[in-house]
Amino acid sequence: MRFSLTAILAGLTVAVSVPAFAELQNVEVGGSLRIRGNYYSSEATGFPGRAYGEGLGARPGGTLFTEPGHSSSFREMWTRLNVNADFTNDVSVFIELDSYDIWGEDFRGGTGLTGIDGRQGAFDDVEVYQSYIETRESFGYPITTRIGRQEIELGSEWLVGNNDTASFFRGLSFDGITMRYSADTWNVMGFMTKLADNLGAVEEDGDIDFYGIYGSYTGIEDWTIDAYWLYLRDGRGTRLGFPNATGLGSAGGTVTYGLPPIPAFAGNVALAVGDAIDGFFGVDQFEDTQNIHTIGLRGEGTMGNFDFEGEVAYQLGDAPNFAFITSPVIGIFRDDEAEYEHFGANLEVGYTFDMDFQPRIYLGGAWFEGSDERDVSFGEFLAATFLPFAYDDDASVSFNRLFSDWEYSEFLENTDGSNMLILRGGVSGQPTENTELLLAVSYFLADSATTTNGVFGLPAFVGTESDDELGWEVGLYLTYNYSEDLTFNFGYAHFFVGDGMDNNGSWLGGLLFVPGGNFIAGNGSVNPGGVADDDADYVFMETKIAF
Repeated sequence: MRFSLTAILAGLTVAVSVPAFAELQNVEVGGSLRIRGNYYSSEATGFPGRAYGEGLGARPGGTLFTEPGHSSSFREMWTRLNVNADFTNDVSVFIELDSYDIWGEDFRGGTGLTGIDGRQGAFDDVEVYQSYIETRESFGYPITTRIGRQEIELGSEWLVGNNDTASFFRGLSFDGITMRYSADTWNVMGFMTKLADNLGAVEEDGDIDFYGIYGSYTGIEDWTIDAYWLYLRDGRGTRLGFPNATGLGSAGGTVTYGLPPIPAFAGNVALAVGDAIDGFFGVDQFEDTQNIHTIGLRGEGTMGNFDFEGEVAYQLGDAPNFAFITSPVIGIFRDDEAEYEHFGANLEVGYTFDMDFQPRIYLGGAWFEGSDERDVSFGEFLAATFLPFAYDDDASVSFNRLFSDWEYSEFLENTDGSNMLILRGGVSGQPTENTELLLAVSYFLADSATTTNGVFGLPAFVGTESDDELGWEVGLYLTYNYSEDLTFNFGYAHFFVGDGMDNNGSWLGGLLFVPGGNFIAGNGSVNPGGVADDDADYVFMETKIAF
């Protein structure tokens, strides 16, 4: 795919350059600044796992909760500055620089004790967030072409967005080509992007590519109907004899998995042993490519005072490198025949009252299908421990949220929650012309409850199956539009822990604690809780200005 994308890029560049040389007509400078203060409080160790993206229970530069009763607070800031240059012949160039920072982690004046600050990143964290050439009326047709790094937002961003929701709003842009054909009542966009190039290739090409076709129909008044196909290809050779430095749960040169830390050199030895075992059993750890095809339909619109937003998608494809911990002796190995065959759906219906304050009530729900194959008998436990490649184990694969910008919980996930059923409702209104108020309530269930003992391939009598009730979440949010460009946001959320998050886990002989809880974060591959038994709170204050 690397050659084909390069060839198309070269062809498009030449094609759009054929017209007469464009002349600069106008230059616009813009940008935005967003600052948010976050505060989490909980009586539970390791809960919530809100910031999965930085590791379980962690935030950039630290840990959310380390001991019962501890809290965590941090302030994040996203600075963006862009230049848009318009030329003749419907040509433009857009370049945007950005920097995402946690307050205090880029301080250049030293720690206050030694006067020396040797941390990396304090001087080099400005990035090119977007940089693309755009041509309109390309080739004489109503086609808009963008070549370069750019945001891609599809529909309501349920599967593909720019990652600017709630906290940890670091943004998301893609390197590639997009082309959009626009007619009176419909439009269609196709894109080809490169997410990684020759990343850790062993036998495969090491590339990660993302393609898609997204079409919209607007011929029905006040309605939009979308249909799409998305394809994510992960061509990295995945080494699974034992977790490597980028394996699940690794940090700081050690691999824990709830077990005593394993030094990095011991992990390398285990890798060599794993490779030898692979060769003996004829299992090639590097040859398979992971593919996810997503086919979906979406609709949104209004009917009188009613409004609706609905989307359903089905995923199919190969997941041969979906890691699954199954043998305390060998480590982890993959299910070569694992597949994506899961549904995902989202629905919301609202009604706005035609009266003062414009109150709106809504009901909604979401479903991300998951599976759990971690329950093993004692015989299967022995087979998985000593003869793992002779034991036909099944990986636990769930619906993959891809690059979603929807966040259903302030605590359980970071736009990556899966293996869940979510019921939602709330009421909103405008108490004043510049103020918006929202009260939201959500109820979370695990679609497929996790068997706690199976996480480590332990026999069934060691652990128990988790309850499927994850809990309730209530949030109150206030937005104040100070001016046309400046807004302030305030919010408070409380999570009522359900049995599916409460005291999950078991002790093996009173010596080794095996974490429990349902695997719902990380697209259904990560347990965000573990030993939570008390409720959690979250408070934030945010301001944003755009120019």
